[in-house]
Amino acid sequence: MKALKFILALVLSFIPGAIGMYWTPSGGGSAWYGALVHPMFTPPSWFFGVIWTILYFLLALAFYLVIRSNKSSRDKLLSTELFVTHIILNAAWSYIFFGQHLIVLGAVIIVALILIAFMMRQEFSKFSKDSGFFVLPYIIWLFCALYLNSGIYFLN
Repeated sequence: MKALKFILALVLSFIPGAIGMYWTPSGGGSAWYGALVHPMFTPPSWFFGVIWTILYFLLALAFYLVIRSNKSSRDKLLSTELFVTHIILNAAWSYIFFGQHLIVLGAVIIVALILIAFMMRQEFSKFSKDSGFFVLPYIIWLFCALYLNSGIYFLN
Protein backbone atom coordinates (compact mmCIF):
# COMPACT_ATOMS: atom_id res chain seq x y z
CA MET A 1 0.00 0.00 0.00
CA LYS A 2 2.89 2.38 0.75
CA ALA A 3 4.30 1.80 -2.72
CA LEU A 4 0.97 2.71 -4.32
CA LYS A 5 0.77 5.89 -2.27
CA PHE A 6 4.29 6.81 -3.34
CA ILE A 7 3.46 6.18 -6.99
CA LEU A 8 0.30 8.29 -6.62
CA ALA A 9 2.32 11.13 -5.09
CA LEU A 10 4.88 10.90 -7.93
CA VAL A 11 2.26 10.88 -10.67
CA LEU A 12 0.40 13.82 -9.17
CA SER A 13 3.60 15.80 -8.63
CA PHE A 14 4.74 15.44 -12.23
CA ILE A 15 1.38 16.36 -13.82
CA PRO A 16 2.26 20.07 -14.13
CA GLY A 17 5.55 19.21 -15.80
CA ALA A 18 3.89 16.84 -18.25
CA ILE A 19 1.28 19.45 -19.16
CA GLY A 20 3.81 22.28 -19.20
CA MET A 21 6.14 20.47 -21.61
CA TYR A 22 3.67 21.13 -24.39
CA TRP A 23 3.84 24.89 -23.90
CA THR A 24 7.48 25.46 -22.97
CA PRO A 25 10.12 26.22 -25.62
CA SER A 26 11.92 22.91 -25.05
CA GLY A 27 8.63 21.08 -25.48
CA GLY A 28 7.84 22.59 -28.87
CA GLY A 29 6.44 25.92 -27.69
CA SER A 30 6.66 29.02 -29.82
CA ALA A 31 9.76 31.02 -30.60
CA TRP A 32 8.14 33.86 -28.64
CA TYR A 33 10.10 33.12 -25.47
CA GLY A 34 13.44 33.01 -27.24
CA ALA A 35 12.81 36.42 -28.79
CA LEU A 36 12.22 38.07 -25.39
CA VAL A 37 14.82 40.06 -23.48
CA HIS A 38 15.62 38.05 -20.34
CA PRO A 39 16.71 39.43 -16.97
CA MET A 40 20.22 39.00 -15.63
CA PHE A 41 20.83 35.67 -13.93
CA THR A 42 18.42 33.80 -16.21
CA PRO A 43 19.58 30.17 -16.05
CA PRO A 44 20.44 28.28 -19.23
CA SER A 45 17.56 26.36 -20.83
CA TRP A 46 18.78 22.93 -19.67
CA PHE A 47 18.63 24.06 -16.03
CA PHE A 48 14.84 24.35 -16.00
CA GLY A 49 14.31 20.66 -16.74
CA VAL A 50 16.79 19.67 -14.05
CA ILE A 51 15.40 21.96 -11.36
CA TRP A 52 11.78 21.06 -12.06
CA THR A 53 12.55 17.34 -11.96
CA ILE A 54 14.19 17.78 -8.55
CA LEU A 55 11.37 19.99 -7.26
CA TYR A 56 8.59 17.69 -8.46
CA PHE A 57 10.36 14.74 -6.82
CA LEU A 58 10.75 16.62 -3.51
CA LEU A 59 7.08 17.65 -3.63
CA ALA A 60 6.15 14.01 -4.27
CA LEU A 61 8.14 12.99 -1.18
CA ALA A 62 6.49 15.72 0.86
CA PHE A 63 2.98 14.71 -0.21
CA TYR A 64 3.76 11.02 0.25
CA LEU A 65 4.72 11.69 3.88
CA VAL A 66 1.34 13.36 4.33
CA ILE A 67 -0.80 10.66 2.73
CA ARG A 68 1.04 7.74 4.37
CA SER A 69 0.67 9.20 7.87
CA ASN A 70 -1.63 7.57 10.38
CA LYS A 71 -3.68 10.72 10.84
CA SER A 72 -7.29 10.70 9.75
CA SER A 73 -8.41 11.56 6.24
CA ARG A 74 -10.07 14.63 7.72
CA ASP A 75 -6.67 15.82 9.01
CA LYS A 76 -5.17 15.27 5.55
CA LEU A 77 -7.94 17.11 3.67
CA LEU A 78 -6.49 20.64 3.76
CA SER A 79 -3.01 19.38 2.83
CA THR A 80 -4.46 17.47 -0.10
CA GLU A 81 -6.55 20.46 -1.23
CA LEU A 82 -3.48 22.70 -1.13
CA PHE A 83 -1.42 20.15 -3.03
CA VAL A 84 -4.05 19.78 -5.76
CA THR A 85 -4.43 23.56 -5.97
CA HIS A 86 -0.67 23.87 -6.45
CA ILE A 87 -0.83 21.27 -9.26
CA ILE A 88 -3.60 23.18 -11.05
CA LEU A 89 -1.91 26.57 -10.72
CA ASN A 90 1.51 25.21 -11.66
CA ALA A 91 0.12 23.61 -14.83
CA ALA A 92 -1.92 26.74 -15.63
CA TRP A 93 1.16 28.96 -15.44
CA SER A 94 2.83 27.25 -18.42
CA TYR A 95 -0.28 27.67 -20.53
CA ILE A 96 -0.85 31.28 -19.45
CA PHE A 97 2.77 32.40 -19.80
CA PHE A 98 4.07 30.35 -22.74
CA GLY A 99 0.80 29.48 -24.47
CA GLN A 100 -1.05 32.76 -24.16
CA HIS A 101 1.90 35.15 -23.57
CA LEU A 102 0.08 36.73 -20.62
CA ILE A 103 3.13 37.75 -18.63
CA VAL A 104 1.33 39.76 -15.92
CA LEU A 105 -1.20 36.99 -15.29
CA GLY A 106 1.74 34.59 -15.10
CA ALA A 107 3.23 36.71 -12.31
CA VAL A 108 -0.12 36.73 -10.50
CA ILE A 109 -0.24 32.94 -10.69
CA ILE A 110 3.28 32.71 -9.27
CA VAL A 111 2.30 34.94 -6.33
CA ALA A 112 -0.68 32.65 -5.71
CA LEU A 113 1.67 29.64 -5.92
CA ILE A 114 3.98 31.22 -3.36
CA LEU A 115 1.08 31.69 -0.95
CA ILE A 116 -0.14 28.14 -1.53
CA ALA A 117 3.39 26.76 -1.10
CA PHE A 118 3.82 28.55 2.24
CA MET A 119 0.47 27.13 3.36
CA MET A 120 1.49 23.66 2.11
CA ARG A 121 4.72 23.88 4.07
CA GLN A 122 2.84 24.84 7.23
CA GLU A 123 0.24 22.09 6.84
CA PHE A 124 2.69 19.40 5.69
CA SER A 125 4.89 20.15 8.71
CA LYS A 126 2.04 18.95 10.91
CA PHE A 127 2.61 15.46 9.50
CA SER A 128 6.40 15.45 9.60
CA LYS A 129 9.24 17.93 9.80
CA ASP A 130 10.73 16.42 6.63
CA SER A 131 7.52 16.92 4.68
CA GLY A 132 7.54 20.64 5.42
CA PHE A 133 11.26 20.82 4.69
CA PHE A 134 10.81 19.25 1.24
CA VAL A 135 8.51 22.12 0.22
CA LEU A 136 11.13 24.76 1.04
CA PRO A 137 13.19 24.44 -2.20
CA TYR A 138 9.96 24.88 -4.16
CA ILE A 139 9.23 28.12 -2.32
CA ILE A 140 12.73 29.38 -3.04
CA TRP A 141 12.39 28.48 -6.72
CA LEU A 142 9.00 30.21 -6.93
CA PHE A 143 10.66 33.46 -5.84
CA CYS A 144 13.25 32.93 -8.58
CA ALA A 145 10.45 32.28 -11.06
CA LEU A 146 8.70 35.48 -9.97
CA TYR A 147 11.95 37.38 -10.55
CA LEU A 148 12.31 35.89 -14.04
CA ASN A 149 8.64 36.37 -14.94
CA SER A 150 8.60 39.98 -13.68
CA GLY A 151 11.95 40.73 -15.29
CA ILE A 152 10.62 39.60 -18.66
CA TYR A 153 7.62 41.88 -18.21
CA PHE A 154 9.69 44.95 -17.36
CA LEU A 155 12.33 44.33 -20.03
CA ASN A 156 9.84 43.76 -22.81
